[in-house]
Amino acid sequence: MIKKIILLSLLLIVIIGTHLGQRIRLWRQVNQEIRSLEEEKERLEKENQQLERQKRYYQSPEFIEREARDKLGLTKKNDLILIIPTPPDLSALKPKGKSYHQLTPWQQWWQLFFSSNNSLFLF
Repeated sequence: MIKKIILLSLLLIVIIGTHLGQRIRLWRQVNQEIRSLEEEKERLEKENQQLERQKRYYQSPEFIEREARDKLGLTKKNDLILIIPTPPDLSALKPKGKSYHQLTPWQQWWQLFFSSNNSLFLF
């Protein structure tokens, strides 16, 4: 009879211990998941704050004006507009064997002002 009580007690202790071990593992997993979700929540809140700041900036008059000027080419009243002409094609001034752009700057100037092909100076 005592052997049966001891055996039943040991069996009960093993069952309770196993059950408690499973509960403790489950509790740890749940706590880890809660920590993970809290970290994700904090990250998402920071990202949301950043997006709110960007939204306010994109809706600001300064941003809208800059985009209108840069992307659409719009101007304000009384703005001074400069139109810069494209440089002339000076490839006709090149000497034989070298392209005009391979010359040094002083050689390019020399070609521009003193070349016999240049029609700037018709004396």
